[in-house]
Amino acid sequence: MNKVSGQQMANEAEEVMLKQLKKSFKTVNVQETQWKEINIKSLVLVESLLNLAEQRNCCLRAVEAANNPVVAQFPDLADRLNASLLYSMEVVMKKLRENMHSLQEIQKKVSRINNNSMEVYNKHHKVLGLDRAIKRSATCPSISDMLEWLADLARIFSQEYP
Repeated sequence: MNKVSGQQMANEAEEVMLKQLKKSFKTVNVQETQWKEINIKSLVLVESLLNLAEQRNCCLRAVEAANNPVVAQFPDLADRLNASLLYSMEVVMKKLRENMHSLQEIQKKVSRINNNSMEVYNKHHKVLGLDRAIKRSATCPSISDMLEWLADLARIFSQEYP
């Protein structure tokens, strides 16, 4: 292999790697946005669940109060309210479980993105060479830095959803 074709192969390997990293970071950015949206929705659901739990607690305390005129007038009211509140809590819990599943899928996708980028690097690292892998400029970080960032992001997402 002559020097020109080796240089051209290294340029192509670097281009492939940079395209992979660019695609990876765009995808991770979308996943992060989805993650934040799901977390916001989940916080609203948790607040709703807390509210329902407080209502149920108040209902149970009202039933325990022996001299409560409403309970005396409507003896089945407490059971009906309790059943309704439990059903509402189950609906909220189902939505929370769906959100947790979505967060897990995002975490898996970020992990796959990291693995795919590492596979592309491992496929091209010999042609790419260490000098190109660690070369950075004022406008472009090094390939090794970007791979490390992807690994860090994958680790952060997995820590958020183990």
